[in-house]
Amino acid sequence: MNSYNQLREFLADIEHQQWICWSKSLTKELILIRDRIVNPHTNHEHTYDIINNRLKRWEKLWKPYKKLTFDEKEQDREWADKILDNLPSKCPMYQCGGLMVMKKRPYPKGINEDNFPDGMAGDNQSPDLVCTNCKAVYHFDGFKNKRKLHKPEVKK
Repeated sequence: MNSYNQLREFLADIEHQQWICWSKSLTKELILIRDRIVNPHTNHEHTYDIINNRLKRWEKLWKPYKKLTFDEKEQDREWADKILDNLPSKCPMYQCGGLMVMKKRPYPKGINEDNFPDGMAGDNQSPDLVCTNCKAVYHFDGFKNKRKLHKPEVKK
């Protein structure tokens, strides 16, 4: 992504993907409700339950992010990762104004993709970042402090 417009289009694409997932989650319920409304012999009490249950699930989530449960936050983190995995950053090497873009790291000499069917192992999977202007390369060399979010233990 070399421009504001490309970044904007990328973010709009991710937001649209999120909307597609959300709208597909509603489809089965809406079809069921539609079919029940059209059928005059339907017990509408169940239709009311479908709508009411959906509203109750949403109402539980209408709160600040920091007050969500771990699992609720994980759903939002998945979408945040889709953005962070592709978000460009300015060149820190020479501050030339270029953007650091991902460049897939080649396999080590004498090794090819057949040696790693699921991609290169460990830190070698991480792409290098290359400046679009000065061509400086940031080579990822491993995490100093590997942090992973873990679901909190529930006391019984």
